[in-house]
Order: sequence, then structure tokens, then C-alpha cells
Amino acid sequence: MAQNAAAKPPSIKGIARLARVSHSTVSRTLRNSPLIDCRTIERIQRIAQKSGYRVSAVARGMVTQKTKTVGVVVTSIADPFVGEVVSGIDQM
Repeated sequence: MAQNAAAKPPSIKGIARLARVSHSTVSRTLRNSPLIDCRTIERIQRIAQKSGYRVSAVARGMVTQKTKTVGVVVTSIADPFVGEVVSGIDQM
């Protein structure tokens, strides 16, 4: 019998199905919205943690239209100054 491929990470919609709430409620909960009841927050957070949910930077970027990504164009990576600049950017 063939083994299953690695399990697909859970989505907000999957968590919503398990918690029996809307995906909007899950999204609000995971963004710490004050509009959600404390018991619902605890239930959704527990389900998200048990299922291994992780925020998708790609999905978040598509919604917010912000990637928080910096592009650096250099002429040569051999220049020690460039290495220092890129290292400084990376530490931010």
C-alpha cells in the first residue's frame, strides 16, 4: 500500500469547518480581533495549534497587497561593502 504524501497544511477554511464557524471568524481570531467571543477564540486557537496551522506569508501578501520583501540589485557580490549592506538589511 502506498504511503500518503506529506499532509497539506491546514487552511483557515479547514479550521473553520472543524470549529463550526465561518472562515471570517477564524481570520479575525487569528488577527486578534476584539470582535470575537473569548470562548470562540480559545476553541479556534486550540484547533489551529493542534492542526499545525501556520500563517502563509504569500496568502497574507495577496490579501494586504504588501509582501514585506526587499529586493537588492548589486553589480558584484565580491565587493565586501555589498556584503556588509546586505547583511545589515537581513538583520532588520
